[in-house]
Amino acid sequence: MDAKVGAEPDNQAVSGSEKTAATTIQPMAAAAKAGAQPGYSESSLGADSTTPVCRICYKRANVDCGPLVAPCSCKGSIGFAHKSCIERWLRDRTTDQCTVCLASLNVRRTPAVSLPDIIIASLSRSESSQAKGGI
Repeated sequence: MDAKVGAEPDNQAVSGSEKTAATTIQPMAAAAKAGAQPGYSESSLGADSTTPVCRICYKRANVDCGPLVAPCSCKGSIGFAHKSCIERWLRDRTTDQCTVCLASLNVRRTPAVSLPDIIIASLSRSESSQAKGGI
């Protein structure tokens, strides 16, 4: 077995950050059986051997976590992740490369808007409106 395929996923705690990542990766349809979709294999499947699991949180695709996507060139048990898990994982990263296969992830980073920024913008609009004679 390739050492990269057996690597443990990065499960670091995520702290608040000044930025978020919005992935543009399209979700792959869940396979009913191994081999039904390209990239699925026995090693990428969950404990019941019918569906793949997220390489970050180890959960299947579901309503709470969303669909699984294939964000890079990794195959097998580390080939899939939830879009939300990828976004959370990328928040504290300075690179948009997979740490296993080194493929560039197709992401666009957008700054997070914090509550103080929203309040300041709202107050600025209000003051500007009042200065022009509006309410």
